[in-house]
Amino acid sequence: MSQLKISGFHVSNLSNDALFEQQTQFGKTVEKFPAVKQKVAAQFEVWKAAHQKVDDSMKKMPKSLLTQKIVDTDRERRETYSGMVEVNSGSTRHFDPQVRYCANNLTALFKTYGNVARKPRNEQTAAVHNLLQDLTAKFAPDVKKVGLDGWVKHLSALNDRIRAQKTERFDERAAKSTINLKAARKELEEAYRTICTIINAFVLVDGVATYEQFIVTLNVINAKYGGKSVKRNIGANIEGANAVASEIRRGSAVVNKDDFDCIIIPPPAGNDEIRQWSAGEDFNKMKLGDLRQTADGRVWELINLGQAHRDPTGEFGHFGWKLV
Repeated sequence: MSQLKISGFHVSNLSNDALFEQQTQFGKTVEKFPAVKQKVAAQFEVWKAAHQKVDDSMKKMPKSLLTQKIVDTDRERRETYSGMVEVNSGSTRHFDPQVRYCANNLTALFKTYGNVARKPRNEQTAAVHNLLQDLTAKFAPDVKKVGLDGWVKHLSALNDRIRAQKTERFDERAAKSTINLKAARKELEEAYRTICTIINAFVLVDGVATYEQFIVTLNVINAKYGGKSVKRNIGANIEGANAVASEIRRGSAVVNKDDFDCIIIPPPAGNDEIRQWSAGEDFNKMKLGDLRQTADGRVWELINLGQAHRDPTGEFGHFGWKLV
């Protein structure tokens, strides 16, 4: 049997968005190959549950829109309170002695509460609540005489609104906390690694024929998302696949869950050994169609002799090489 080329694809290095997209494509690929899906049926159900958790947690991650609403309501409340105090201050110089008397009563009341508009948001909510109780009860006649009824009513509505908004945000945060993205992501990564390890093992037991097209498709997907996060980890992955293969041959259901983020890359037909690409190679001796493998495990075909010196994985590698 041709030697298998196994490289380590470390999904843990992907961003949350990239991981979710890569894993979504992985799930669709498994669904497309019933023979492969059957081999990992139980593990795939675990993967699907973990994938859904990540999806749900990412939907709840954006910053709450209520925060800005609370800030806006708080600003309006401060302005309303300050405006009410200023209007009352002007009334202490009113031509009507009764109005001046009531305005002075209210000035004394306002002073007992201090500058409410400068208090922290939570303290301000409590202070306004207590002040409103005085304004609508003991000092209600003074409020009416000075003409502050509208101000008091609007201040009360704003205080109720900010309380309702904060309660809604508490509920929203509680919903967010039910699914922790970091924990959900770890669960998804482990489920993915387990499936990869099992498939590797079945390749060693059954041969590559049943799994080849699945592996090639997955390799293309992972190459798209891998970039610099694809690292070579051949020894560990071979060891892991061999260990699980031994368990399968013995009829055991034991699965090794070590870090085997891997793709199996079968060598092209007729090439049992592919040389590593090296910047020190004598490129003058190369010919079109030559194959080289890069450190990330991917295989490349030379398409331009004059650009063979380009690192296939580098910025200008596509001028000389194409991914097989």
